[in-house]
Amino acid sequence: MNFRWVKSMKYKRIVFAGDSITDADHLWDPGEDGLGHGYVHMISEELHNTVKPEQMPVIINSGFNGYRAEDLLRRWNTVCLQKKPDLVTLLVGVNEVGAAMEGMVTTPEQFYRTYERLVREVLEETGADMILMEPFLFRYPAYLLNWRTYLQTLQPVIEEIAGKYGLPLIRLDRPLNDLAEKEGVNRITIDGIHLTEQGNRFLMKQWLNCFSGMY
Repeated sequence: MNFRWVKSMKYKRIVFAGDSITDADHLWDPGEDGLGHGYVHMISEELHNTVKPEQMPVIINSGFNGYRAEDLLRRWNTVCLQKKPDLVTLLVGVNEVGAAMEGMVTTPEQFYRTYERLVREVLEETGADMILMEPFLFRYPAYLLNWRTYLQTLQPVIEEIAGKYGLPLIRLDRPLNDLAEKEGVNRITIDGIHLTEQGNRFLMKQWLNCFSGMY
């Protein structure tokens, strides 16, 4: 991915918000850049390698292990709005599924209200652009097949909100499962939820493809 053709980097502060997929251990083992070891770190590396230093945006990882959309909302001002972003990426939803399997069900209507408020507050209070990312689950281990049924009630909610506000939505569930089928599931995911280095690199490429189209 080459961004050197960009005469002036539009975005100066980019926030990545979400759950453990985004967190990628940055809270406990932040690495040299403080971004963890997942797709956010890889995006930052790629931009550092391809964008002139004076154009390099500040990258902020606001992923939190175990967070649902409602958990993010409770801290949204601190972890996102006060960061003064001009681009926010949001990937959340899989922990709603895990909680539902333990009886703590978030209905699609509740999820819609919370997720839309996250989006609306960013757009109205910061004026930032947004990229939405579809939550995903793999088909292995086999118990996740039951989880996927509930996940599929939440995915259309995000699609509807993306359409309502005219936001780009990066599809991940089917592409990641197709990749796992092609490459071998253990090369893409460590447990059917979290990603290997190769899986994170796939997310990086999908995000950069979307990002490059926003100029």
